[in-house]
Amino acid sequence: IKAEITVLQEALASADLDRLSAAIKRAEQQGVPADNIAQARKVLEFETAVQKQVDELEKAIKLQDLQALKTAITKAEDLMNGVRKDQKKAAASRKMSSGTLLSFFSTRKPQRLDDALERAKEVYEAQVYYLKVAEDLRKAMNIKDVERLKKAIAAAEEVNMPQEIIEKAKYILEEQTNLLNVLKNCINDPVAFARFVDVDRNDMDAMQNAKRKFRDAMPLLVQLGAPADMIDRLEHLRKQVHNKIQDMKGSIRVFCRIRPLSKKEKADGDEDIFQRLDSMTVRIYPNPGKASFFEDFTFDSVFLPDSTQEQVFEDSKDLVQSALDGYNVALFAYGQTGSGKTYTMSGCPGQEGIAPRAIDELFLSIERRKARFDVTVAASMLELYNQELVDLLGKGVTSSETRKKLKIQTDLKTGSVNVEGSTIAVCQTGKELQDLLAKGMKNRSVAATAMNSASSRSHLILTIFLKSIVQDSQEQITGKLMIVDLAGSERLKKSMSTGAEQKEGIEINRSLTALGDVISGLTSNHTIIPYRNHPLTMLMQDVLGGSAKTLMFVNCSPATSNMDETYMSLKYATRAKKITNKVKKMDMDRSH
Repeated sequence: IKAEITVLQEALASADLDRLSAAIKRAEQQGVPADNIAQARKVLEFETAVQKQVDELEKAIKLQDLQALKTAITKAEDLMNGVRKDQKKAAASRKMSSGTLLSFFSTRKPQRLDDALERAKEVYEAQVYYLKVAEDLRKAMNIKDVERLKKAIAAAEEVNMPQEIIEKAKYILEEQTNLLNVLKNCINDPVAFARFVDVDRNDMDAMQNAKRKFRDAMPLLVQLGAPADMIDRLEHLRKQVHNKIQDMKGSIRVFCRIRPLSKKEKADGDEDIFQRLDSMTVRIYPNPGKASFFEDFTFDSVFLPDSTQEQVFEDSKDLVQSALDGYNVALFAYGQTGSGKTYTMSGCPGQEGIAPRAIDELFLSIERRKARFDVTVAASMLELYNQELVDLLGKGVTSSETRKKLKIQTDLKTGSVNVEGSTIAVCQTGKELQDLLAKGMKNRSVAATAMNSASSRSHLILTIFLKSIVQDSQEQITGKLMIVDLAGSERLKKSMSTGAEQKEGIEINRSLTALGDVISGLTSNHTIIPYRNHPLTMLMQDVLGGSAKTLMFVNCSPATSNMDETYMSLKYATRAKKITNKVKKMDMDRSH
């Protein structure tokens, strides 16, 4: 028995799991006392857990995956804390003698786990730092501050960031340095400044270049201590050029986005009914077998299934600046259930949509303007479900009995729309606003239909309120950005909805019909627009017509089985394109 216990002790000391397992089996056969075997098994369980955690840490280190590293480190630390707790308890009991098997367990430090944990923490910290450097460089490249760019480039070179990214940053730095030298000359030479701000306002490309140049010059002029009247003039010209570009594009723009055919549609034999003729025109073939029968639709931009989220937002982001400049702006998506509206407006991790990208762009623009403007950002998030407005940021949102009743109000003087009783949260950073968006999305009502297992059964309205105060004059400029993900239009027969979902479908179609009536009224220049026919149109009143700049996405399915819905969506969007707004800024409060 003593010999077998010695074998167990040697196996314990080796920390070899196979050897320990074999020694325990042999000890059982040789009649070693049960308490000794039980102690050895406890050690085996412990060593097995240690090895499992070491393997997980090493796998995470190899993958260099931040989330996997974080999870593995947390588990390893929990195990280590458990070991220390057991050892402390054992030491306090004073029942362990140096000769007992359990003493190996109570005093052993799992060195393999300790070493792997230390390596994992080093890799994790390096990854976190790398991501911070990458984010700092991205922001510096967008804001284009010379000193910030220099520091960000140096840090990027230190962590061996890809050379093409560093070269791009260096190119922007060189451009900004050259611009800085030009502006130094402009401060002392009025003729040079006049040349700098001269732009052909009949040439779209020239104005686009001037808009970027003026935007990049603004923080540099402040940095150089330029006279206030020169800074004010450049800001005035930037706004003029920016809004001239928007007006040339149209106060209401319509983008068409076509999603890919799904696996199910392909398996069912569906064919693609679309052909893009150019960047603004799409051709639809109601019967792909008859190439001679087609209809063309023209919009401000057409995005095919291979278009990226970044490409779609690139054509939209100027409207974020318009909201900061004091305009009402709306971005909304229309289309049948399952046509890709929520993907376009919200996206998914790694493929973010319009809303999260607009938030990032907004705070980058605020950062660029911080030398002259103090900007306050606040937001509300509402759901319109079966004619009932729900505050997605309020308390008791999940129960109709506990949530607060909301009321839409319109200011007769200014025409601005407010929702009495809704939560409006001030957001200091882009992350705070992104978190608020995530909270609202989590509370949104979603139900399954036969067409889309995650079909949105309500209209989602994110409203961002902006107030900019000019630091020198204390002039206040207010703007509003509304981002709307409309519920999907659908034929009840096709969706196969029943009961409560059928009622939801009827109400959704009623609200979209009301929106269509408003669009029709604006298109026909009617003196009375039927905004009050539905809560949806009441809520969107100040971002449709009047003092609004509006971008509508019409999302389409390319499948032959969805031909009727797609055709109706295109017709709906074509009608919207005919609206002509008289765009004006929201009222400014010039009081100090």
